[in-house]
Amino acid sequence: MDRGKVTPIRPDLMRLPIVSPAEWEGRPAPARLWLWDDMIPVMRATLLTGDGGSGKSLFAQQLATCVALGLPFLGIPTRQQASLYVTCEDDLGELHRRQEAICKSLNVSMGELDGKLFLLSRCGELDNSLLSFDPDGVIRPSPFYESIVSTAHGRIFFAVLDNIAHLFEGNENIRNHVAIFCNMLERLARDIGGTVLFLGHPSKNGAQYSGSTAWENQVRSRLYLSRGSAEEAQYDPDLRVLSRAKSNYAQTGDEIQIRWKDWTFELADAPSTDWHEQMASNAQAAAENAKFMSLLRVRVKQGRTVSGRPTARNYAPREFAKMPQAKGFKVEEFERAMERLFALEHIVEIEVRNSTDRHTSRCIMPAEEGAGQLRGSCGAASDEMRGSASNPQKTAEKECGPAFAGQLAGQLFDQNDGTPQTRRNPREIGAGQLRGSFGASGGQGSPPIGGLPQPPTPEAEDIIWDDPGEGDDQ
Repeated sequence: MDRGKVTPIRPDLMRLPIVSPAEWEGRPAPARLWLWDDMIPVMRATLLTGDGGSGKSLFAQQLATCVALGLPFLGIPTRQQASLYVTCEDDLGELHRRQEAICKSLNVSMGELDGKLFLLSRCGELDNSLLSFDPDGVIRPSPFYESIVSTAHGRIFFAVLDNIAHLFEGNENIRNHVAIFCNMLERLARDIGGTVLFLGHPSKNGAQYSGSTAWENQVRSRLYLSRGSAEEAQYDPDLRVLSRAKSNYAQTGDEIQIRWKDWTFELADAPSTDWHEQMASNAQAAAENAKFMSLLRVRVKQGRTVSGRPTARNYAPREFAKMPQAKGFKVEEFERAMERLFALEHIVEIEVRNSTDRHTSRCIMPAEEGAGQLRGSCGAASDEMRGSASNPQKTAEKECGPAFAGQLAGQLFDQNDGTPQTRRNPREIGAGQLRGSFGASGGQGSPPIGGLPQPPTPEAEDIIWDDPGEGDDQ
């Protein structure tokens, strides 16, 4: 008997594409990629829900615009991808008005979106469902689904679908229907080789989604846009709160306060863009700046990094406000100081990677001290990083530990002359400035200023398609 050959019991059935972990021996796991850093994972489907009238559609169109240009959105970096925004509720006139306001806020022209952002209105169309549930039990993608895939194939890698009420013809209270629909959107992300964001409404009883708990359990990433507390909504009707309601790949529960202004969204209490005039005429601003810089130097000297991202646990303004040396300065005062100091290029942001879990994070430090500040907390590593262009990450990890390890050669120092790089104010960056470093086609290459590096192509061997799994509710 030849035990090397196995005869299938049912040769007419397709064998499952199982994988043995032994095949990964000696191969590092691929890094997790984000479309919108720590908020929307690449090649997955994310659900955005929110109160009626909170501005989900405007939010989504503004996000799609920033992704198309590779510009930060609400201070958080994006990964540049050609984008498609599909709405079933607004006509082209409304899309035009929104886009005009969005472009004005970003200081870009409509022409700079050529080949990068596409809009589709299905307002008034009756065949917007993406999936059909036939009476005979057959479930199949609709012609509209196939049209999206055909349109996006090879040129659009981020699709925003607005919203569930039009796209889902099943029963939102039947768990199996919801699970199939959510899994189909995961398939759509694979079919376009990119990322999907789909919008939905909350329920009347105060839940953040309407229908079966499968809406919560099936998706691996969900964002929620609200008007804040009842008191906040009463005294500040333009205030919104974006929360990371669920994430299997990042910390859940972080919130960002944003504000509706001139038909776009911006970070709440965003300071004036005329920083030099503000500093010259406002003694309070100078005091805030000085206190911020002094506390930043203390933290850097201690080797306790802080971040400029509002969603980070070590968000600098919050951390500084808790320090004894704060002397009564509040979080919002440190936030204003941080934005001024970034705009004046007195502080810089660097990117580091923890080698144990491959997680990339960002920290801020004084610009005038640059690598010298790293020397104060981790010895001679800064000099070695400047002199060791071959492997700066390995040098940083050896001398400073994984907290300082990362792609410092491309983030802290320019790879040509070693000069510190600085964070730019998104409002000062026009899309035209991106072409010099990224290319007019938006293809592979260096990221735009403030953006994330490009992901590998969908055919790359190191991409592992995660199984969306099934919900845990019974």
